[in-house]
Amino acid sequence: THPHPEGYSIFWKELDEAVVGMGFNSLYSKMALPLFLLRIVAFICDAISAVTGKKLKLGSFTLRMLTIHRWFRITSAQEDLGYEPIVSYKEGWP
Repeated sequence: THPHPEGYSIFWKELDEAVVGMGFNSLYSKMALPLFLLRIVAFICDAISAVTGKKLKLGSFTLRMLTIHRWFRITSAQEDLGYEPIVSYKEGWP
């Protein structure tokens, strides 16, 4: 059901395909900052949040959620529940 031979897809690559398919620029064409710099900024934001009591949008947790690799596999649902997709992955996500 997924394009990758092992049966999974990479979240950010699939999201990028959707964004480009809607006519927007690729997510990968945007400016990228080094992870170590973002970690420093997130640490500063966490410190400011601790001092002021206001939650800022960027923090260590938010940065982690934005940078982790996500992939999903449906083999457990197929084996345990007998799930079969109604349409193929390529049909549903061209």
